[in-house]
Amino acid sequence: AIGIRLLIPLSLDFEMSFHNLQLALPNEVNPDILRIEEIIKPSIVNTSLPSATPSRLNWHFVQFIISSCIGIYFLIQYMQMRKEVANSLQIIEQNWITYKIKEQRLLFPVSCRSNNSINSPAVFGWLKPVMFFPANFDFSDKNKIEYILLHECAHLKYLHPFVKVLSMIIVTLYWYNPFVWILYLYIE
Repeated sequence: AIGIRLLIPLSLDFEMSFHNLQLALPNEVNPDILRIEEIIKPSIVNTSLPSATPSRLNWHFVQFIISSCIGIYFLIQYMQMRKEVANSLQIIEQNWITYKIKEQRLLFPVSCRSNNSINSPAVFGWLKPVMFFPANFDFSDKNKIEYILLHECAHLKYLHPFVKVLSMIIVTLYWYNPFVWILYLYIE
């Protein structure tokens, strides 16, 4: 819920809001007190501020540069993982694995692949999920493999790859917030 609130920063104004109460109080406190704007001529007081000061522009530029660097870093990670998917081999001989995955009634079909660069089973992707197994994985213990499949399918069922992508987007946009980093490290 916090991630969605960060990605869609809209606020709903209510009539009984605290902010509305604060705005109403100064005018109703004591109408006999003159405000400084009423004493000084309105032509002398310039109430309009420039829309963007140079320091504010510099801060937005720094935010943009750091957000771009973090976004590029996540994009490079994603592209490297896509390359691993392309270099992995399809696991064909294990038909019962496919049957066990179909029993889980996932939203999208899952392909099982073997890869030399990973040490433990993992899932990658959300719309076209891929389940990785190490190249030297022993498929003889069906009970152990069934537990592994249940575990990896639980990640897909609860949309953990989607949550990870969402958390990467949130970190890219709100990198300056330490709580966002704590949330991201917790998700990792």
